[in-house]
Amino acid sequence: MLASELDLSSAKRRIASFIKKKVEESMTDGAVLGISGGIDSAVTAYLCVEALGSRRVTGLIMPDLRATPDEDVKDARLVASELCIETKEIDVAPIHKSYMKSLEPNRLAEGNLRARIRMSLLYYHANLMNRLVVGTGDRSELLLGYFCYDSQTRVMTPEGPKYYWELEQGSPVLSMDLRTRKVVEVPVGSVNTFDYDGEMVAVKSRHLNLLVTPNHRMLISRNHGRGPLGFSRADSLFAASAVDIPIPEPWDGIDAMSETLETAKFLKSPLGRNAHMPLTMEVADFLYLMGLFIGDGTSSEGEVTATVKSEFTHDDYVPQRNGMGQFVGMTNPSEHLKTYSVQRIFIASTEGKRSRQPLLHLLDKYSVNRTETPTVVAFTNRALSDAFDECGHGAGNKVIPKWVLRLPARQLTSLYKGLVQSDGNADGQAYSTTSKVLAFQMVELCAKVGMAARIKWRGPKTSVHAGKEIKSKGYYDVRISQRIRNIGLVRSNFSRVRYKGKVWCPTVPPFENMLVERNGTFTFCGNTKYGDGGVDILPIADLYKTEVRRLGDGLGINRRIVAKRSSPRLWPGHIAESEIGMSYEVIDRLFKLRFEEGLEVDAIAVKMKQSQAKVEGILAKYQASEHKRKMPEICKLRS
Repeated sequence: MLASELDLSSAKRRIASFIKKKVEESMTDGAVLGISGGIDSAVTAYLCVEALGSRRVTGLIMPDLRATPDEDVKDARLVASELCIETKEIDVAPIHKSYMKSLEPNRLAEGNLRARIRMSLLYYHANLMNRLVVGTGDRSELLLGYFCYDSQTRVMTPEGPKYYWELEQGSPVLSMDLRTRKVVEVPVGSVNTFDYDGEMVAVKSRHLNLLVTPNHRMLISRNHGRGPLGFSRADSLFAASAVDIPIPEPWDGIDAMSETLETAKFLKSPLGRNAHMPLTMEVADFLYLMGLFIGDGTSSEGEVTATVKSEFTHDDYVPQRNGMGQFVGMTNPSEHLKTYSVQRIFIASTEGKRSRQPLLHLLDKYSVNRTETPTVVAFTNRALSDAFDECGHGAGNKVIPKWVLRLPARQLTSLYKGLVQSDGNADGQAYSTTSKVLAFQMVELCAKVGMAARIKWRGPKTSVHAGKEIKSKGYYDVRISQRIRNIGLVRSNFSRVRYKGKVWCPTVPPFENMLVERNGTFTFCGNTKYGDGGVDILPIADLYKTEVRRLGDGLGINRRIVAKRSSPRLWPGHIAESEIGMSYEVIDRLFKLRFEEGLEVDAIAVKMKQSQAKVEGILAKYQASEHKRKMPEICKLRS
């Protein structure tokens, strides 16, 4: 959209509505933004007041008085005064000087350090006032120029945990609704990766193991776990005496079933004449039985012998003839035994095990005949066999069918009960399985029914019995916290470590958090925003610089501010357009021709009457920051 095409009235209305919606969704009390005296921050401030009112907007004026022109400070004060918003003025020079006592001088790095100091101050005040940090970046700046988790952190999806290079845009991930505290499935937005060399924050406890950049937003439960959910920067938690990480409430599900279920729906082929009929079961009973089958069950082809009358032997028919040799009806046919091949379900439930009596009671309730041994309960029902066929065969291949995990917590609780009564320990705080898929599904199930879980792989062990060496199989040990509502952390759980490698960060709208896994521990955690200017929302980021100026003119912002040359002033005398070598008016037109009209470099150069080298130079700056907007290319080694 060219500046001349911008509908000012529509843009103003939509951006103000966006700001209001995001503040409401985050359950915060308002907005905090930096006011520099430039056009971007001025327009953003005006739109925040339009959306929230002046009492809910706070502006931070953060000059470096050794480098920031007096004119910029005066213009920032002018904007705040015209809008009647609260402001705080903080000179970043002493803070910057304190940093540089321990750092090697470098003009560009120091300039970026000032930006990060301002970001930290914004988040500090946002945390104090329970407000969102509103960014002031526009589209032109973002096209020219996020930190978060280390490379070993994975995100939980319905397909299991995935590394950042396996995660695609649109993939569903588990997130937490900050208002209801319930688990939801939402599509991931973009996945951004970076090379990183610097300090990280390590978070370690029995329930948690994270490695994140200092600006990463941790999802916490305020007021000692009794207040609303919110975000705090990882490095700010060093100053907290205690931190509470929330455990979700039971989820509402995606697909709900009625309270009864016709098992005939699972039949894969028609039943024979003498087969056991499908059942009409309560969903709770069906899911409980499925849990027992996943944990301790198997099915295999067996034989059943039954007394029949409808199929007669040769000896039955021969005597039944009249004088003409014709067969006549049989008034008293003989009964005989016939053997059928059937799918038998076997549940390994020993006498005295918690599941034994509930299992027998359930089979009696639906008149399912069974055979019992001291260790196994066996029964035959084709519809149930076909239903449980989705659960896999063999302990190492067992899974929970995906459609089941879409059910609401009130129904999943019965499945959970069957699972823990089969392969769980006596107090229900541990579950063991040799199936890797099932182990991670158990974590997902726990999250959806309102619990926390963690996984540890227990390797094979060798023991000697009666002189014979016995080697056991390894298994996944799932530890379940059934009763706690928050994971409590103290200062000793946080430390600073050095890290060099890939870091990555996704966007997960609208709640901007997800269930992540690292070293077998799981937690709902937030994501980070732009490294140089971390913010919660970017209201004007889809407007080119020229469009921002035109919108500012329409809002009645002082003409001096509207016309001022833009620059982040990373060092004294720094002017962005001088560094780039082209005005934003020209840059914006170039970007439109390239990204909206699809012209090639040579065509752009001709149309704009610029040298091809200059056009290539601007697009090179865009390419250099491409890694901040999309996932990098992967070296494909397998199909």
